Amino acid sequence: MAESWSSKTVRKSTRTFPSQLTGVKIPGIAIVDSNFPAYATARNGRVVELAGVDAPTAVELVLKLIPLDTFVESPCFRMEVVGNKDRWESVHSDAQVAIDHYADVRTRLVGMDRFAFYDRAAKAFAVIRSNEQRLYGCFLLKMGALSPHA
Repeated sequence: MAESWSSKTVRKSTRTFPSQLTGVKIPGIAIVDSNFPAYATARNGRVVELAGVDAPTAVELVLKLIPLDTFVESPCFRMEVVGNKDRWESVHSDAQVAIDHYADVRTRLVGMDRFAFYDRAAKAFAVIRSNEQRLYGCFLLKMGALSPHA
């Protein structure tokens, strides 16, 4: 059974969520579009539905709550366009804007092959299924630990 968050719930959660998880490290979060097989992919069954929220906004909401891992070279990945791995879709650019604005570390989305993305998403702490309609609106975020001073 999927957990469902409304934007009202997410706004309310931003006030209490970080203090409850101080010092906890969440390994990774997959944020996926509406075409991604979230339920079939999430091995641990943690699928969160964000109805009415596009993928870049979901990236923004996650980064407002949990910082990126600052000890890895690339904490952010995007699903590559099949047949053109260097192509950036508008959804990739929009997510990069959210990362640039909300991440504590300067980083760039790194492309990942579609099947490698499926494998990594299956190992994520949670799969957040957005209402993103644009193709390739799928992202992996390697999360860091919450500081007690956050």
